[in-house]
Amino acid sequence: MESKTFESCSHHQKTDDEKALPPPKLLLKFDPNAVKVVHQTGGKTTTEELANKYKKTEDLNPESAIESYGNPDSKKDCRVNKIQCKRCEHWFHHDDFDSHMNSHSSEILEWLYLGGYRNSTNLKELTVRTQINYILNVSIECENSFPGEFVYKKYELEDTPEQDISAHFEEACEFLEQARRNSKRALVHCIQGMSRSASFVIAYLILKQDMTLRQAYGFVLSRRSIVKPNPGFLTQLIKFEVKHRGSSTLTETEIYTLITQSKKIENEGSDGPDSQSDFALN
Repeated sequence: MESKTFESCSHHQKTDDEKALPPPKLLLKFDPNAVKVVHQTGGKTTTEELANKYKKTEDLNPESAIESYGNPDSKKDCRVNKIQCKRCEHWFHHDDFDSHMNSHSSEILEWLYLGGYRNSTNLKELTVRTQINYILNVSIECENSFPGEFVYKKYELEDTPEQDISAHFEEACEFLEQARRNSKRALVHCIQGMSRSASFVIAYLILKQDMTLRQAYGFVLSRRSIVKPNPGFLTQLIKFEVKHRGSSTLTETEIYTLITQSKKIENEGSDGPDSQSDFALN
């Protein structure tokens, strides 16, 4: 009797409304003891052997990855029309990718990274993904998250135009230069990796990498699109360039004009190859 019932159901002709419905999702609930996988659609239970087959298939062909809804630790989300982040291996739509990359620390030089507080507290990113050894913390709000595990230098600075950060530029640059000489990697961070930490990275490029302010600012902006030192810090960077190079190559007005132009092109969806042409390195 049961087989007849199943047979009649399997030959049920779908109505137009039913055909319009999306296919049912495959829900996999992983047992904490990793003994079996429960298939929640249809009331059937599969063994760990089936789960292993899924994994082998995905290893051979990543595009065949099965969506594992309900498993918060899974990275096997839908990859159609997405690109993969090489840092964390998650997949994102093109429109969201730049924003996602700014959530990571940004590689400015092969050994020098610029980021925010979230990056300074992510031990996996610090150790596995970027292999950081030195951390320059230039925020009053952020504590050093892993004392004893990294070489720290901290300045308790506020992100206000009145805050004097230039008094620490030379010392901070020597700290970063020590990391470079020792073949180590360094992270410079504040809260968001936009203003305070970006200013220190720009100062380092001017003092130790022989860049002009124009070159340094454009170089950092091309690698981290959210960089935007506050007006007070820009004034201090201009004076810093004059002190060490004799004259300034960029004014506050020029910087904000170029930022506005760059953002406009970005918002219009252009690849923007010429959006930072004024910042091109000679």
